[in-house]
Amino acid sequence: MSLTYAWLREHGRAIAEAEKAVSLDPNSAYAYLALGTVLNFAGRSREAVPYLKKSLRLSPIPVDPATFLRLGTAYCDPGQYEEAVACFKKTLQLYGKDHLSAHVSLVYTYVFMGREKEARAEAAEVLRIDPAFSAEAYGKRLGFKDQKAIDDRVSAWHKAGLS
Repeated sequence: MSLTYAWLREHGRAIAEAEKAVSLDPNSAYAYLALGTVLNFAGRSREAVPYLKKSLRLSPIPVDPATFLRLGTAYCDPGQYEEAVACFKKTLQLYGKDHLSAHVSLVYTYVFMGREKEARAEAAEVLRIDPAFSAEAYGKRLGFKDQKAIDDRVSAWHKAGLS
């Protein structure tokens, strides 16, 4: 339920629900994933990292394909780009070279790093997987509280050649 509240932009409620899930089942990898995810969406990336790492410790085979994506995003927002790239590449390793969200995430991370050649190569992968990719449409699906976080990503996708 916490992720639903995050998508509805009710971040305080999302965090409360995720914290409740962790308290009810402190051995649930999914509960820690949910808490880390909603904290990240609420703009509290640094707080999210330990919860996402705990989810992976509890379930070394991630309980959700988005686990490494969420961890990568949590690393990216405070500028820990190399860690973010490693997480996004781990997603590709685990779930295959056609994992759209991993490539999309690599695009904006490489732009943030100033590595435009790599960003453009990842953008080509995005278009290979989804020729109709729309930065604006993808941005609208993100659950971040801070519109700037979304706008920065959309701008990065445009900079790398995605429309």
